[in-house]
Amino acid sequence: MSELMTGAQAFVKTLEAAGTEVAIGYIGHTNMELADALYDSTSIRSILCRTELTGSFMVDGYNRIKRAPKAVGIWHGPATPQILGGLAGTLSDSVPNPTFIGSVISDHRDKGALQDTPIAELCKTFSKSTFRIDDGKRIPEAVQKAFKLSTTGRPGPTVVEIPFDMAVNKYEVEIPSAENFYEPTGTRLAGDAAQVERAVKLLLSAKRPALLAGGGVLVSGAHVELQQLAEYLQIPVATSAMGKGAISPRHDLSVGNVGVTGWKCAKETLDEADVVVCIGFRFAEFGYAQQFSLKPNWKLVHIDIDPAEINRAYAADVGIIGDAKTVIEQITALVKAAKAKEKFAGTAWFQRFHELKVQWLKEYDEKCQDDSNNISPYRLVRDIRNVLADDDIMFVDVGNNECWGVHVFDTHLPGTFHMPGGFGHLGWSFGAALGAKLASPDKTVVSITGDGGFHFSFHELATAVKENIPVVVVVFNDGFLNTNKQVQDLLFDKRRIFTELNNPDFVKLAESFGAAGLHVNKPEDIKPALEQAIASKRPFVLDVKIDDAVWFPATGHWSPRW
Repeated sequence: MSELMTGAQAFVKTLEAAGTEVAIGYIGHTNMELADALYDSTSIRSILCRTELTGSFMVDGYNRIKRAPKAVGIWHGPATPQILGGLAGTLSDSVPNPTFIGSVISDHRDKGALQDTPIAELCKTFSKSTFRIDDGKRIPEAVQKAFKLSTTGRPGPTVVEIPFDMAVNKYEVEIPSAENFYEPTGTRLAGDAAQVERAVKLLLSAKRPALLAGGGVLVSGAHVELQQLAEYLQIPVATSAMGKGAISPRHDLSVGNVGVTGWKCAKETLDEADVVVCIGFRFAEFGYAQQFSLKPNWKLVHIDIDPAEINRAYAADVGIIGDAKTVIEQITALVKAAKAKEKFAGTAWFQRFHELKVQWLKEYDEKCQDDSNNISPYRLVRDIRNVLADDDIMFVDVGNNECWGVHVFDTHLPGTFHMPGGFGHLGWSFGAALGAKLASPDKTVVSITGDGGFHFSFHELATAVKENIPVVVVVFNDGFLNTNKQVQDLLFDKRRIFTELNNPDFVKLAESFGAAGLHVNKPEDIKPALEQAIASKRPFVLDVKIDDAVWFPATGHWSPRW
């Protein structure tokens, strides 16, 4: 049944029908009408961020936790260049992200009007779809499409531009019902049956098979099916950094994560494998660390929801386009039909990958128990892990802190470790962690960030204090953009440039915003400080002086100089 209302009111009512929980934004004259209509909503919480970029990261973090578009960004025209980093990150990392941008009056477009912005042109590269409203009656339809497209197939960002006049004018509109915003439950893309059969034949003919799980396994919610397949065959499972949590490193069949800063035993296991089934894995050079040069002894089965990923980096022997959970179920059904239960248990391969893991864990544990006077990143991240519960949530930023987080933070449950994987925007962690805490207030959420990255985002301490979002920020304070400094030292004869920082006192900075903080200078102080920060139930900054001489762990490479 249609009703007469302004375009802005139609916009908000459609957001409510979609189940939107939080709107994060920044106001300007082109989205003023949208914001005013949002004022009347009793079901959507509105949060002012301090910059649009970190606000877009908050939306990202919220929706990563919910695995659904429950937060939206509401921006004005000039914010568009600012939020591109958020769009790009959610596109590469498959996060639903409906984004709504108010623009100038339709008749003022392309006439030099204040804050006229080429929104669609700027956003199209980093979004699944862009849509400009040319008739206010279409606002509910456009919002509905933005939600549905953001979750259909490979999730990602969608952008709707709403001109000021379309928000102000009144229209007879019909608000879509809630069931029209998403694909029906159970709608998942199955793999081609013939290709699945080929994959199973290849898998069962292998002598040294392995599974490699990427972030797509978590997006699909396929971690249980992944483990069941591995357990049925008794074969090793490696994950990408984005796939951490698909299987716990405690699991007997886990060999950890691969990549530039992955576990050595994961790399060695895959190096020796003859058939690898890759699921929801992009083969980016940071995540795989082989410079796009496939091991010649491999046979590759590549499963992905996105057809563009199949054969993109490597030619697959068998490519399967489909939902990870559904395709794993198809494979498991055929493997069981072949009566291949525990086919690889007790084999030389089974013994070999276990041996590699035992050797690595001995070396790894020794490094993590560093008791020297300086704080080693190994010790810092291991102590954070030991304080947090398995279901607490960790966010890492870009740089050495990310390398250490990926390498050392053992992740036992899906959705508890997050990183800016595909785009890698510096400063992402704190904003994303704020969004995550809003989405999961009962969990402890920790953001680790370098001192360089925190310069990008510390202003959101004001948001954290105002909105009472008790995230703990652990700053790796070494006075440098240390990843880059270390690379310059190694490869450029210590010709350091654009790497040395001049840091404030991050504790005093936090206190100036109304947050709390502590300096941490000794290894034995890490755990007590983190426990105090968590117990405070306030936004809290731990300024940790770390040893900048400890090199980030590299089990692969990404530079052509290496």
